[in-house]
Amino acid sequence: MLIETSDGKLSEKQVMQTEIELKKIENFVEQVIYYSRLDSFSNDYLIQDYSLKKIVNLVIRDNMNLFFSKHIRFTFKNEDISVLTDSKWLRFILNQIITNSLKYTPENGEISISLADTRKETTLSIKDTGIGIPKVDLARVFEKGFTGNNGRQFNQNATGLGLYLANQLSHKLGHKLSIDSSVNKGTMVTITFPKLAYYNDEMGNILR
Repeated sequence: MLIETSDGKLSEKQVMQTEIELKKIENFVEQVIYYSRLDSFSNDYLIQDYSLKKIVNLVIRDNMNLFFSKHIRFTFKNEDISVLTDSKWLRFILNQIITNSLKYTPENGEISISLADTRKETTLSIKDTGIGIPKVDLARVFEKGFTGNNGRQFNQNATGLGLYLANQLSHKLGHKLSIDSSVNKGTMVTITFPKLAYYNDEMGNILR
């Protein structure tokens, strides 16, 4: 509404900052919506073959203003790979991870995504040059409501829901989320997509 009623008097920087704040609000709303859908997940997903690069590009485009405002470089490494997943839920998972990277990566930093493929699995890794996570917090980053030292010091609006939801939804899709981090060196979050032939019974039941 501010943009629409400004009669073009807002500077480009002000417009971008307003859009960034709107994106943050949208993300909070999405977290609440997806949290409310966790128990009814089986009614709202479609497992198909999807291009990882296409889904990644959609998430990067959604967050482009923050990349620009913080002068953060983005690189996509390796060739595209297709995996069995649900595009809407995976897009939400990636958005939670990438928005976290953007929050905790200083200006002029870098976020990169790389893909790898083996006979058993495909992996997608999101690596940033951010402030990192203390080892004492690493084991708890997927807990509901846990914000850790970073959330308390660097992001007072942290909800502790982003990585929790990403991990819960990954599990429901038959994917696996893992994280590695070093303070002042950065963080890498990896999503593992097991190949269909290697899915265990629990994962197989999800796809039926």
